[in-house]
Amino acid sequence: MPRPPLPPAWRAANDVGTDLIFLRQLIAQARPDDVAIGISTSGGSRNIVMALEEARKRKLLTVALLGYDGGEIRRRGLADFALVVPCGYIPRIQEIQASVYHVIRVNLELIRHARA
Repeated sequence: MPRPPLPPAWRAANDVGTDLIFLRQLIAQARPDDVAIGISTSGGSRNIVMALEEARKRKLLTVALLGYDGGEIRRRGLADFALVVPCGYIPRIQEIQASVYHVIRVNLELIRHARA
């Protein structure tokens, strides 16, 4: 029985490596009014850093959900809004990041529909 094809993100990771996976997606799909959201437990995930750098070049609004002290992303100011979970316990950081992400996502949809 043939296996189903890999999702696009996995195919891209296979072709260009995981450091470029989100950067390549942003280059291909971002539009001027988009919001780029990066999620990194450490604040230093290379693939997120690279995508946020590109988002900055494109003048997109950038939001980052970060753990610990916000890491490189916060230090370099790569996010217009850096939401930092100041905790050293990874499961707690990721629980809070997931909750915050869903609140942001729902509110962005509400804003989009209000403008339509």
